[in-house]
Amino acid sequence: MCEGMKYIPVICSAILVCAMPHLVSASETAFDAGRHAVSRAHPRLLGSRTRLQTLATERGEAYARMAAVARSGDATGEHGTLLAMALVAAIEEDAQLGRSAVEQALRLVDGPIRSGHVTFGHDLTRAGFVYDLCHAYWSDAERERFHHYLNATFDANRNSETSPLHNAYYSYKWYGIGIAAYASYYENPRAPELLAALEEEYRTRAAAALALADGGGWPEGYYINYWLYEWLFFCEVARHSEGLDYYSLAPGFYRHRALAGMFETYPGIRVYDSRRSLPMGDGGGRVFGGDRDEALSARRILVNRYRDDEVHRVVHAFNEITPRSSVRKFAYKDFLWRDATVPAGDLDNFKLSHYSPGAGYVYARSTWADDATHFYFKSGDRLTLFICTYQDL
Repeated sequence: MCEGMKYIPVICSAILVCAMPHLVSASETAFDAGRHAVSRAHPRLLGSRTRLQTLATERGEAYARMAAVARSGDATGEHGTLLAMALVAAIEEDAQLGRSAVEQALRLVDGPIRSGHVTFGHDLTRAGFVYDLCHAYWSDAERERFHHYLNATFDANRNSETSPLHNAYYSYKWYGIGIAAYASYYENPRAPELLAALEEEYRTRAAAALALADGGGWPEGYYINYWLYEWLFFCEVARHSEGLDYYSLAPGFYRHRALAGMFETYPGIRVYDSRRSLPMGDGGGRVFGGDRDEALSARRILVNRYRDDEVHRVVHAFNEITPRSSVRKFAYKDFLWRDATVPAGDLDNFKLSHYSPGAGYVYARSTWADDATHFYFKSGDRLTLFICTYQDL
């Protein structure tokens, strides 16, 4: 992929919205059905403190691993460690740990405003997560600095990374903005404005793009392993914070994505007890990385959402073969998303093929055993258009 590429999102989005307005409007009622006022209490991004404390009891083994990460002494602000610190500080009401997390978050808040093709969305998420879960440990002045940081980052990136079809940074961008806005709701006067911009983008452009991924396969291939988890994280934050169902606006994608994701893994358990996803498009996962744990967590989130569906119960059985994230610092993902109370389906007798018509993907396996033969075939149009300037080449 060319760096600094110039996208043509206006043309793409106009085609999508004109061609499929019914796909967006048909689920408007479901999207808003459970909408409620954002809680004024902190924490709220993933539910109340009581909910998180209950999870700590119910998921004790995962919580213990996450707590060990949180107290590991890693002062680098690394994503998994900082989220673990914020969660443990909120659950145990540990002021010392909470203040340590705030001090790490302030390095981002007081740093330069990042814009363009960089992961500023991750920075917003880390700082926003600490802002919400460790809210009592911020001074009023520090909170004001966070508000400025969020608003300035939004203004610098409002018109950057605007393609919802092939661009992973589009989701990185909005998930970070959304999480930070929910974290600072009521206190940052612009937070509702930021969330309204996100919702409008999703309703009018992104949901229509996802509707073209019917069957769960993503036309741009492996990049889905780099962005889907982050976006689903935001969807869960929106559900807990405001009762919004972002899944309802593109059911043909979300209801099949966990299934497609299961078929998109090679048979067998690989390095660090991880599963390697198929190399499709730009990317490939040939070298071990955190994308494998993100793919697992994305399937878990969708399984939890559609837990009454038999297909998702089969995906849950598949997920449970690798019950731990392979990267130690991602223990927080097991704590948040591995729900062992979902009934397990019959994986051994499950179907051996799947078709994702939106992407033109066909997957098949000889069995669900780890020594199975795997087949994958793609015959579909790419759904995006981009131009590289001479200097990009």
